[in-house]
Amino acid sequence: MKHLSTLKFASKDRMSFSKHNARLALICALSTQFVTIDQSIFAADNQQQQGIVSSIMWQQIEGSADKYIYPPGIPAVLRPSENHRVLRVEQYYKNAIDGKDLAFNVHGSWPSTPEFALKGDSTSGWNGRFLKITAPVCDAVASGEHGYRCSSDVTVLSDTPTGTIGISVDIRVDSETYSHQNSIFWIILPEMNAKHYPKPTTLTESNVHSLASFGLVDPASSSLLDSAGLENIRRSTVQITLDGNFSLGSGFFIQDAKRVFAAFPHQKDALEKLPVQTQFILTAAHLFPESYGSVSQSQSRIRSFLEGEKSAFDDGQVFDLFINRKLIRKAAKLLAINTESDIALMALTPEARTEASLEAGLSDQSAGGIPIASDMTYETKLTVLGFPSKDKDNLVQREGFLAPDSWPTDDTSNFGPLIKFKLQAMPGAGDLAEAGLSGGPIINSRGEAVGLTLERPIDSNSLIALDLTSIKSQTMTLDAKCKLAFNPFDRILTFGREIGSKCSYGRFGSPKRFDPLDGFWSMQEVYGFEDESVVNSFNSSPSTGSSLSGYWMMNGHAIINGHAIINGHAIINGHAIISGRNIMVNRDSIFDVNSKNLASGYKLNPDSFKSFVTKGVRILKAGSLRESATANLGNLIVGTKPVVGDAPQAFKPINSIRDFAIWWHLAATKPNLNQLVCIAESGCKPNP
Repeated sequence: MKHLSTLKFASKDRMSFSKHNARLALICALSTQFVTIDQSIFAADNQQQQGIVSSIMWQQIEGSADKYIYPPGIPAVLRPSENHRVLRVEQYYKNAIDGKDLAFNVHGSWPSTPEFALKGDSTSGWNGRFLKITAPVCDAVASGEHGYRCSSDVTVLSDTPTGTIGISVDIRVDSETYSHQNSIFWIILPEMNAKHYPKPTTLTESNVHSLASFGLVDPASSSLLDSAGLENIRRSTVQITLDGNFSLGSGFFIQDAKRVFAAFPHQKDALEKLPVQTQFILTAAHLFPESYGSVSQSQSRIRSFLEGEKSAFDDGQVFDLFINRKLIRKAAKLLAINTESDIALMALTPEARTEASLEAGLSDQSAGGIPIASDMTYETKLTVLGFPSKDKDNLVQREGFLAPDSWPTDDTSNFGPLIKFKLQAMPGAGDLAEAGLSGGPIINSRGEAVGLTLERPIDSNSLIALDLTSIKSQTMTLDAKCKLAFNPFDRILTFGREIGSKCSYGRFGSPKRFDPLDGFWSMQEVYGFEDESVVNSFNSSPSTGSSLSGYWMMNGHAIINGHAIINGHAIINGHAIISGRNIMVNRDSIFDVNSKNLASGYKLNPDSFKSFVTKGVRILKAGSLRESATANLGNLIVGTKPVVGDAPQAFKPINSIRDFAIWWHLAATKPNLNQLVCIAESGCKPNP
């Protein structure tokens, strides 16, 4: 599936679609991010704050003088046959920086054991069994108007396990450590050997005309709201951008924000201390990738907002808003993120409150904004609003219908307890969801928000949304003895509890019941290329607005199975290498973009825009269970056998990490666990 948000590209924008089967392959982000160089940041009155001007990763092309570029959100793809496996991370900062103040954090595709760990520091560099990173080298003199350059080389060894490597660069400013969305990169090592077995489609996916048998009606047969009500909703729907050019996705002002505080259990008490006049914006968490250092900044975000503090690195926490066709700079600050359920909360900054409130039609917290529905009653039609990345200044409105056999749905990467639902497009209606819509509202016939747009399955014209009515005061009860963490970009899931603890981390939003597992577990979804000889019914060009083939968004924020939008500059060796504005990149246009819009022999890698599918799951860390469970550490598990009631060797292929994690909870304590999993392709005979 694809996330409907945008990717931040240190020099380009992108979209990200989101989660589902082959997280990477089956998901395209509905959000879009654009990174540009705003020359005003070099103004004298801004010199006290540090900031990132440009950030990119690049690689020499084997056997050529040309180089591949990978802005944040566009992953590097290293095939097994690729021998040149050195990638340079090059960043430009607004003010001079000491390389010793930079730190690299890595999540890899290898088991989390001491023998594979990355060791070192910013003085000597970092070395591990599969990865080597040189110490950052920073220039003392600015590269003209582009700022101060720092660079490090990342070497991926040839025997590194297949999967996704996530890399983030943290910066220390005034004794505080900060992360930035433009300092997060991905490297995909595609699995080339294991076979992919497509997930069977449901009745609704295979024949959308069957919706008529459930009593659904044509969109033209009913209206949503009167014009005044719809206008209020449209004014309350915003586009979230960085420096006015980097569009992350959509969001919306909400009434009675306390209704959603329970979705942020670790920040709930702090949120309740904010002034009553605070204006809140609800959006999707995958718009804001966080550092792999894994230390949440939410507490400090809320404290600094409450106390009116200015951070030395605010450009990674404060965002612009496009409201009612007007761009308002530094208008919203990110306060809280729940990555596992994919929901985030922002608030208007005091400096922008008056102007933004006027444009959005807000007067105080109880007036204006969109109310949250109290229940999910059956609605024939729901309306989706947001800002698609391919036309970033225009708010669009789409209609969809609840898919009756898919709500609640398992077509998602949701690992929190909040429920998600699926909307289905009617035949001939065009794309229901696309990059840039992530974080936007889904409205019922009463003008209430019932959902938050998140992702789109890559194999159907549908949309996955978070059910806002499922947020209850008792929803989240995670305590210090439990762990639940999911990174939607590198597809790593970590969960577990201290031995003997009675804590619970929920059931991943699944109707299936299972108990938490003792010890702490970590696993990663592994991707490979989709068989491009397979053509499905959604195989037309993205430009037609009627299909998804050619989109390659990577679960949440990257772009796998989707397209990128370039809206800015990439700087390498002190030179801008991208020309043009709002450049759309997909599998059909990449060769034209490489020849016309990039300079000095720099190119986008066509492999970054291939379609990816899930090939299996790799267990990276084993919890406290019997040896038969931990024996699978590091192996690629490509299929599972039902816990009960099936013939030997009748395996079910793995289509998503979520399905596998639920199966693992149900099966991990079984004495014959090794007989229930299919390693690589040995002995695999999947169900027909």
